[in-house]
Amino acid sequence: MRELYSYFIISVIGSLWSVSDGAIINYTQPATLNRNVILPCRLPMHESKNVNVRWYSGKDGWLTSGTNVYAHHAEIEIMKPAPNEWNLFIKKMTKSFEDTYTCKTDQNEILSLVKVIIETPPKIDELASSPKRVNVKEGENAELRCEVTGTPTPEIHWYRGSSETPTRVSGKLLKIPAIKRYAADEYICRANSSKGEAEHRIRLTVNFGPEATIMESPVYAAGAKVAVMSCVVQGSPLIAAYWRDLRGKQIKANWRYLVMQEDAGDGIPVKFLNLVIRQSVLAYKDFGNYTCVAQTDNSEARAIVELKNIADKPKEEEGKVINYN
Repeated sequence: MRELYSYFIISVIGSLWSVSDGAIINYTQPATLNRNVILPCRLPMHESKNVNVRWYSGKDGWLTSGTNVYAHHAEIEIMKPAPNEWNLFIKKMTKSFEDTYTCKTDQNEILSLVKVIIETPPKIDELASSPKRVNVKEGENAELRCEVTGTPTPEIHWYRGSSETPTRVSGKLLKIPAIKRYAADEYICRANSSKGEAEHRIRLTVNFGPEATIMESPVYAAGAKVAVMSCVVQGSPLIAAYWRDLRGKQIKANWRYLVMQEDAGDGIPVKFLNLVIRQSVLAYKDFGNYTCVAQTDNSEARAIVELKNIADKPKEEEGKVINYN
């Protein structure tokens, strides 16, 4: 009993007040599941003689009278560390005991009014939050939702990308109006409270039609020398990116062609395509139009590079000759 009384003193000093005898005890008591909870109730010593005190709860009504327990006999009892105190001892806190408790005399004088809440760590409500992958069309309004439970109420902040850059957005909603393709990234919702932390990661993809852009055209090269053609393709989702030859056939890497493809990185839906006609292979029959192709789900974009013999280059452009050797 002495240990329980010590626990009560620490609990009250830590979460309550300093009040004098006769003041109504009115506060919120944090609690932890499966832990003991002691709720204080007291009268001034000189007023406590021959007084009967009862505890009530919002759910169950009348719980105790004096030291007698009339509900939840196995879970609660009255502790009397002093003649003027009737402290309610909840032996093992469960969700059913989360309630408001009132201690008062038979004359209805309220001595204590205590709201008991169970503190819980932040937890992501997966069903109510945005899924882990979200797709929107470019130009639409994007809205990412992060529903979190927990007591005390967690603070929610949003971060972006692998570097987890703060977005300066707080709360359960992250809104991006008229979204651009460059907003595609991973977004992190992080919830914090004194009881812990939880996070929810959402990969946001911005869908847009295919685009193909030539770096240079025409491209001049000499016979039996190396010819290099370059293209940038974009699209989301980018299903395919490749080159077509003079006859419209997709070019595969082989002894004649070197096909190089490089991603822009970090989830950016951009690819760099280089087509190289190998040295000692380029001949007159290879001069003509090569097509760079970008494909998404429903459409295709093309851009043409004209490969010309350097001998046909106009005199005024000779200063722009690129040596591909």
